[in-house]
Amino acid sequence: MAFTMKKFYSAFILIIILFACTQEVKENIPLQQNQSQNQIDSFFCYAKGILSNQEKLELQFDKVDFLFSEKAKEAMIEDGLLEEDEFIPNDIYIRNKDQKVEELEIDENVKIFMQTLTYDDYGNYHANEEITINKLIELLSKSTERNYINFPFFIKTSNNKITLIKEQYLP
Repeated sequence: MAFTMKKFYSAFILIIILFACTQEVKENIPLQQNQSQNQIDSFFCYAKGILSNQEKLELQFDKVDFLFSEKAKEAMIEDGLLEEDEFIPNDIYIRNKDQKVEELEIDENVKIFMQTLTYDDYGNYHANEEITINKLIELLSKSTERNYINFPFFIKTSNNKITLIKEQYLP
């Protein structure tokens, strides 16, 4: 009886191994036209203002290339702004070859962070200070004494709506 139980367990384990090792190959099915993927993008830009259009807000911006170190130096030399033996100020170059103002809808749950808005008694900025969309509208208004028009910002989008606006600190 022990011999037949041993054969039974061996056969049972062999069947489990065989079934465990076979996988069904699933074919990739493309999305239908009415289905959409979550498209995520990010970029640097100069903020130009905020428009209010039919119950939605749109950020006006001009995309830029935010370059560091060697890439910044190569671009500045290419643009005729720096000689080979010169150094890059602050190791940063903001390149704006295609000056084109674009607009993109701002998501109602957007997160907005400022780097240089307020500071302590010693002059240290409160980095990553979260503000409201109304405060950003005020800061990008030409009517305020201190406005942030043409300041660099980092933008993150999801499904063609802005979900993050973050002021880019410049030393």
